[in-house]
Amino acid sequence: MDNAGREFQEVEWELSREHAAQLLSNPSVQVAVQDDFGRPLHWLASAEREAFWRNQVEPEFAKKPIFTNRGHFSKHRYARTRLFVASRWTSGSDELLLLSWD
Repeated sequence: MDNAGREFQEVEWELSREHAAQLLSNPSVQVAVQDDFGRPLHWLASAEREAFWRNQVEPEFAKKPIFTNRGHFSKHRYARTRLFVASRWTSGSDELLLLSWD
């Protein structure tokens, strides 16, 4: 759910780096970061998207699909380096790119 109360449905999971970057560069697509399940999403403003992608997402983006069964994601549960996984969500004609830490 976004700040306006709209509910989104997931339509694509484990996006490629290229597809995620394409969605991120589209100003009509909302972008949010899920830092840990159960915590509120962090919504990225247009001005911070490029720097966030370059400095945090791109170096840690999952290189290939790593989850065959959606298990537990938590930055608090694992000590290893975290990776980003991207998914695309829609609500009517609105799109959301969700960047989740594994």
